[in-house]
Amino acid sequence: CALICANDYATSPVTGSGRLIFGVGAGLITVFIRYFGASTEGAVYGILIMNLLVPFIERLTAPRRFGRPTKARL
Repeated sequence: CALICANDYATSPVTGSGRLIFGVGAGLITVFIRYFGASTEGAVYGILIMNLLVPFIERLTAPRRFGRPTKARL
């Protein structure tokens, strides 16, 4: 699941720090679901939940344009 679904171009973050946040978040959600829950599909749920958060991750990790003043991102 992690090799195929997490690398999907349409739903994964573009920036390097966004990818790191996505991977760590999906991993933590997977661990919590598999450890505390009865479901064995923790990786699928972790990736789906993090896919919902990709627009927010992209907004937080967007690089600043050269020559532009810094704005509040949220």
